[in-house]
Amino acid sequence: MFVVENTLLVATDWPNGMITPELAVWAVSIGLDLQTQFRTLCERGITVAYNKAVALALQTKYDYFIFANNDIRPSPTLTQPFLEHDADIVCVECPEPHPAAWSSPSAFHAAMWRASRATLKKIGAPWFVRKYNKQGTKQVRCCCEEFRDKAVRCGFSVGHSGWVDHKTWVRPGSRGD
Repeated sequence: MFVVENTLLVATDWPNGMITPELAVWAVSIGLDLQTQFRTLCERGITVAYNKAVALALQTKYDYFIFANNDIRPSPTLTQPFLEHDADIVCVECPEPHPAAWSSPSAFHAAMWRASRATLKKIGAPWFVRKYNKQGTKQVRCCCEEFRDKAVRCGFSVGHSGWVDHKTWVRPGSRGD
């Protein structure tokens, strides 16, 4: 259940400490106060960033959390189903390079997602873990899949609903252009 008054938005904003204007506008449009219900975390390495974001959220007074990457561009009309979905953990569909990425009803990608304090505490740290082959030379499972599977093993439902644009963006000049 999503309760706006008791929700914190945590955005991972590596590499430039910025989020999209669309994410800020969306947060305000659903009723979040950016002065009190918003935190950012600038951490290199997506798995570490996701784990630190959850740990940061759990240190606050809020009971519900929305997590988003810095490059998320939500639309209020397209994310309403995300807020209304009744699964324990809900993510928003976004562009993925793999054609079957969203084929399962329990598919999960952590570009933008939500969960409660109780859910995250029961799952326990580390929430996100990457899996590699025996030689450690190739990733064989995404940290999002590992999180989803751990949540399901703990008895939680996982779903996805709504849509956001998810494009890597950088400030002008940071790539030498």
